[in-house]
Amino acid sequence: MAIDVTCECGREFGVTNDSVGRSVKCPECGSWVRMSDKFSSVEAEHNSNAIPRSNNGSEALSTPKTKDRTSTSSRKPAKSKQASSESRQSKKARSVPRRHASALHNSSVPLGITWMYYGLLIGVIVTVGFCVMIMVFQAEQPGQGAPLLILFGLGIVVAAGLMIIGKLFCLSAPSQIHGNGGVWLSLAFDGFAVLISIVQRGQSPGLSVMANLLTVASLICFLAFLKGLGEFLKQQDIADRAASVLWLLFANVALWLMQLVLMSFATARAVPRDVGSMGSGMLGVVLIGLGIFSLIRFAGLLSMCRSALAKH
Repeated sequence: MAIDVTCECGREFGVTNDSVGRSVKCPECGSWVRMSDKFSSVEAEHNSNAIPRSNNGSEALSTPKTKDRTSTSSRKPAKSKQASSESRQSKKARSVPRRHASALHNSSVPLGITWMYYGLLIGVIVTVGFCVMIMVFQAEQPGQGAPLLILFGLGIVVAAGLMIIGKLFCLSAPSQIHGNGGVWLSLAFDGFAVLISIVQRGQSPGLSVMANLLTVASLICFLAFLKGLGEFLKQQDIADRAASVLWLLFANVALWLMQLVLMSFATARAVPRDVGSMGSGMLGVVLIGLGIFSLIRFAGLLSMCRSALAKH
C-alpha cells in the first residue's frame, strides 16, 4: 500500500508501507525524510474501512487505493503545505545557486579581496602615522620631516601595489555579478594615474589633479563591483556599506575641489590672502579627517566581503 509523504522542500511522493520506521530519500532535493510509526496508524485505519468478504465467498466492493491515497492526502492541513512552500521559497531567496557559488569559489576573488584589505590597512596606518609625526616634527623640530616623507612614499607604494594585485585577482569574478566590468575600468584608471604620476614627478599641478581624479574614478568603479558582489551573495549590508562609502568619496571630492578653488582665488587676489590661507587650511584638516574615515569605512567593507565569502 502506498503512503503519501511531503518533504520540507514541498515535494510530495509515495512510498510503500515497508518504509515505516526508516528514512527515505526525497527525489527533488535529495534530503532524507524519517518515516515515523504514525504512518502505521494510517494504514490500520485504511484496513479497518475495507469491507470483508461474505460467507458465500463473494467479494464485496471496496474503496480503490487511489481513493485511499486521495483521502489520506486530503487530511493533511493546508497550512502545512503553505508553510513548507513558503519555507522553500525563503530558502531559495536566501541562498546562492550552487553553480554560481562554486564559480565564485573557483575564482580568485576571495584572495583578491584579502590582498586589497591588507593593502588598505597599510595605507591607513601609514597615512595616520605620517600625519601625526609630521605635526610633531613641525612643532618641535621644523625641517626634520624629509625622512618621514620618504617612508610615507614607500608605504603608499606598498599599499597601492597590494591593492592593484588584489584587483587583478578579482578579474576572475563570475559574469553573473553585476558591475563585473568595474574591475577592468578600475585597473585602467589606476594604470593611467600611475603613468601620469611618473611623468609629471610633482612638477605639474594640473597633471597631479588629473591623477587624483583618475584614482577617485578607480575607487568608484571598484565600489560598484563590491555593491554587485554584495547583491550576488544576498548580503544587503555589503551593498549598503558600498553605497555609503561611495557618498563619502563624493564628499571628499567636493571638499577637495572647494579647497582648490579657494587657493586659486587667494592666488588671483580675488579674496584676501590671509582669508584664503586660513580657509584652505581648515578645509585641508577636514579633508584629511574625512579621508581617513572613508578609508576606515572602505577597510570595513572589504572585511565584510571577506567574511561573506568565507561563509559561502
